[in-house]
Amino acid sequence: MPVAPVDERMGPAVGTLDWALQERYDGVVPSMASIRARFVHLWQEHWGDRPKTGDYWKGPRLAVTLGTKLYKLLLHYGCLKPYGPYTLNLTYGLELNEGRIEGYSAILERPKNKDRPKTYPQFVFALDIRDIQPRILYVPDYRGFARWLSMQTQWEASDIGMMHLPMLRGGSWFETRLDRVLVEEWLGSIMKQAAELPTYPTAGLHCRSCPAPCMEVFLGSNDYYRKRRLTKISGA
Repeated sequence: MPVAPVDERMGPAVGTLDWALQERYDGVVPSMASIRARFVHLWQEHWGDRPKTGDYWKGPRLAVTLGTKLYKLLLHYGCLKPYGPYTLNLTYGLELNEGRIEGYSAILERPKNKDRPKTYPQFVFALDIRDIQPRILYVPDYRGFARWLSMQTQWEASDIGMMHLPMLRGGSWFETRLDRVLVEEWLGSIMKQAAELPTYPTAGLHCRSCPAPCMEVFLGSNDYYRKRRLTKISGA
């Protein structure tokens, strides 16, 4: 299966997020201007001596929206664990030799809000970095599963939710209740398929006609975000 091209802006965007979360962990909320300036600096380093074509200016334009998004995130959320590496060993019945997933994540904390306890029952979230927000499908994937499992293990808590944060386009969304047993089963199945098949089935418009068994990992029939995802998948 062809590998999808990676947007050049993702590296500087994630580097900016890494810096911003470290600042927040240290008790400082960087200004919107400083976040934008940080991204532009990293983007210029990444671009190097290449001619400043139209593709170059996509970076400074992203600095405006990314700076606003990260500034608002830091205003409303604290950082309990800065953005850093994790290694998740695949021990879910896979027939793989020394299988593991390596990646990066963080743990964020939202101050308690007594006015919205039903919509946001969790106050701690594992961070799942995305490039863009899906237009239709909010089905789970192995990256989010792996980040959530690794952060839950490190935090040693049973009530961690998951925040999906698109860096390039779109808004964040949440998983407020997850079933750990089902998450482990689905993650194991996904990685087993990826290891054994030359092409791996991915989410697409065919999910519209699927009963969406993968959504069972998100608990709570009254969960607002789960209802919205299922509505989008069904096309209703």
